Amino acid sequence: MFRKINWGTAIFLSFIVFGAFIGTLVYIIQTDQRYEHSLVVEDYYKQERKLSSQLEALQNGEPWSRCLETEKNKGFLILKGCAFESIKVPIHVYGYRPNNDSKDFKIITQVYEGTVPINEKYFSTGNWILTLEWNVDDIPFRIEKKMVY
Repeated sequence: MFRKINWGTAIFLSFIVFGAFIGTLVYIIQTDQRYEHSLVVEDYYKQERKLSSQLEALQNGEPWSRCLETEKNKGFLILKGCAFESIKVPIHVYGYRPNNDSKDFKIITQVYEGTVPINEKYFSTGNWILTLEWNVDDIPFRIEKKMVY
């Protein structure tokens, strides 16, 4: 009923089966839309310009970021800076929670008495990256602050 095969034939058949298996996987991954994985962004140059402007804004905001401090006070997270009094325009505050994107927030606020108050209702315990952005005379400014709340 069963015929014995020698070890050479078994190795050869194993290579054939393995090659067929790998070929099938490659075919499925290349043809199935669920596995679409393009590493190139459609609007590459637009993304590059956006990144360049963000880097320029970070350089412009560097003097403020060096002396930025955080403090909890009466239901608010207070951001204090060296020369925040000089900022008279609205500031966009983006809160990014690295491990839970449902907690991310975006608000627009003003500088009050040299501080930027942010209501504690936006925060939960954990790591946060706060980004402050504003424009003065078409010059962008950006500060990024990593913190643990």
